Amino acid sequence: MQQTINAREGTLTATMPIQRDLSNAGCMSKEQRVETILSIIDANRRTERCASECWAQKEHWRHKIENLVDLGEPIELVMPAFPCKSPNRETKVLGTLPDAGEALALQNLSSMAEAIHAVSPGGARVVLVADGYVFGDLVRVNDATISAYLSELRALNPNPDLVKIISLQDFFPEQLGFGAQRVALEKAFGPSCDEVRYRIEHDASTNSTYRGMKCFLTEDIGAAIRAESEGISKNGVNRICGETAAKMILRNEAFHAAIRQRFPNCVRCSVHPQPDDSKEKIGVALINRGDGWGTPWHGVLVATDIDRSVRPRIMKRIDAERSGHALVFNRDSRRPWAFAEKEPN
Repeated sequence: MQQTINAREGTLTATMPIQRDLSNAGCMSKEQRVETILSIIDANRRTERCASECWAQKEHWRHKIENLVDLGEPIELVMPAFPCKSPNRETKVLGTLPDAGEALALQNLSSMAEAIHAVSPGGARVVLVADGYVFGDLVRVNDATISAYLSELRALNPNPDLVKIISLQDFFPEQLGFGAQRVALEKAFGPSCDEVRYRIEHDASTNSTYRGMKCFLTEDIGAAIRAESEGISKNGVNRICGETAAKMILRNEAFHAAIRQRFPNCVRCSVHPQPDDSKEKIGVALINRGDGWGTPWHGVLVATDIDRSVRPRIMKRIDAERSGHALVFNRDSRRPWAFAEKEPN
């Protein structure tokens, strides 16, 4: 899997190639189709270990793919993703709108969907469930900013037929405002606040998620909290981030329940690394399998047009700047777009 980008010109020049020759797709047996689909997914799989050759639950996913192929149903790879840019523009991102990271991620997802579509009797598509409206109020990003991000994201989508982008509005179209949609989501699908608080205190997995979210929020919205409450103590910031993390867990569980109801037969995917033995989700790499937990909306794209063997990668803005990488502007919009790898001496 190799990706290249002409970073210095601010344009994408290539995408993740289709992983194997599909010219004989029309002559494939069912078993060959299923194996090919699994190999395409596996080539793009994002695991908790940087390089993993062991897909412990491959047979579980084979059974699911076989059922969809037998029924002639489309294979839908559904993942919550692309919410909005992090509000931390000082150290993490370039602005509020999508940039080269999102553009390259969309092209890579389109390439994967095209490859699966070519061998699946019922076709295939990636469904991106943009979750910005779900969490925006919690991370201090207003709905207008999320709408602008989503509009630009759709404009960057190279193939809307194979990569469909939906949002909270598609789940609750009868609700007139985003605030009402969030209330409806919690009411219809969410656990109670008391249940979430109990699990944070007594369930190790929930507590680990809570602590991770709290740490993430301190980095993402800590400055905004201090700006809102002049003179607030570090403990005060931590308290607000803790309360927000608990609310995010509630919303996250509600949203995932809504997705399960809307897409009962989908191949559920995640932009985050997943364990090899997961039967619930498959981690999918957006840019580089070695990016760990990095995503385009929490970092910047660093690419090179010097050494084509070096893959683009996501890193925090402050790290790209400290490394001496050069900021590149989009050739058409003139917006900050990516960083070009520092040339070797």
